[in-house]
Amino acid sequence: MKIGVIGAGGLGLPALKGLLELGVNLNNEIVVFDFDKVEESNIHRQIFYTVDDVGESKVEILKRKFASMKNLGFSDLKLGDENLDNLKGFDLILLCVDNVETRFAVNDFCVENGIPFIEAGVEGFVGTVFIYVPEKTACYRCFHTVMPDKREKPGIITFTNVFAGLYQAKEAFNFLNGRSRLIGKLFHFDLKNNVFEYLKLSKNPHCPVC
Repeated sequence: MKIGVIGAGGLGLPALKGLLELGVNLNNEIVVFDFDKVEESNIHRQIFYTVDDVGESKVEILKRKFASMKNLGFSDLKLGDENLDNLKGFDLILLCVDNVETRFAVNDFCVENGIPFIEAGVEGFVGTVFIYVPEKTACYRCFHTVMPDKREKPGIITFTNVFAGLYQAKEAFNFLNGRSRLIGKLFHFDLKNNVFEYLKLSKNPHCPVC
């Protein structure tokens, strides 16, 4: 099977680490997408990068770090509406980005092409993770029907994004092995108040996409 990890930052790197430690790459191909370069502000929350990497392509750094790793590839393609066809042929997507525009675009493409994906979002100490399964579950736009206004976001606490990314990897492993318990639910966590809950998700009959 072919798995795509979109984003090699605060969520994508721990997700990748989790996939590799679980051995997902041994029997499946993993491709990581990220067009960005390392910034100094990234270092505190993005594992695998150091201050010596500032200004360098994330993909090039990861290629060097994982040169000997089996079934692992990297792409510096900036995914957007005009080139999402590059995701055709993937069997599962881990959506690890921090902007809603990409979430909307990938969601719409995956719904149209019947590709399951696992999405995570974090803010401060709080985060969510959910799985979209074609024809079975709500998609991202079922509960985010319109593009939200851009606003100043609170800082992300490092262990919040690491926790969410590792959780994505765990759910990817479970999903690939036919034993995910997250299907049809949204996992919500608040690490400051030790809140961990699963909320039932229903398809929105007025969803503009699915």
